Amino acid sequence: MVRLTHSLTRLYTYSLTRLDVPHVSFASIDGMYDRTVVINGFSKSHSMTGYRVGYSASPIDIAKAIGKLQSQLTSCASSIGQEAARAALTTVDDKWMNERVRELQMKRDLAYRLLNDIPHVTCPKPNGAFYLLPDISYYYNKKTNDGTYYSLPYLLTHSLTHSLTFTRYIS
Repeated sequence: MVRLTHSLTRLYTYSLTRLDVPHVSFASIDGMYDRTVVINGFSKSHSMTGYRVGYSASPIDIAKAIGKLQSQLTSCASSIGQEAARAALTTVDDKWMNERVRELQMKRDLAYRLLNDIPHVTCPKPNGAFYLLPDISYYYNKKTNDGTYYSLPYLLTHSLTHSLTFTRYIS
């Protein structure tokens, strides 16, 4: 059995700041190193969303098979993207990364708090990444006094006294 693991959000597991549970790679578990394929990228971890550069780490036989498949499905990453990825791997220090994680954690916490301040809206707090999935089902098929159906954008602009703060810090 081979374990395929996606690590694009690994750096945004807020445990890197030692505030929560530490991240554990499958490859570090006894007997799993030679059976783990890690797929990673730079979009989130190094703020390189437009570069479209990623990589995998796996046993050599699997890496060769991935290379054959990839060469038939996609084109090569740009030379600029490749150089930026090299620089990200070799020059970005842990201090910078931890600052970015803390920054995103503050944004997540603000968005989480503001969403949960809306009456009848609940939202679980994510342990990693920065995606919030609020439950607004209380408002399904309900209309406002002026006949408008409720939606999350409506709730954010009409129910929050902090909507400007919310928009400024989340974007």
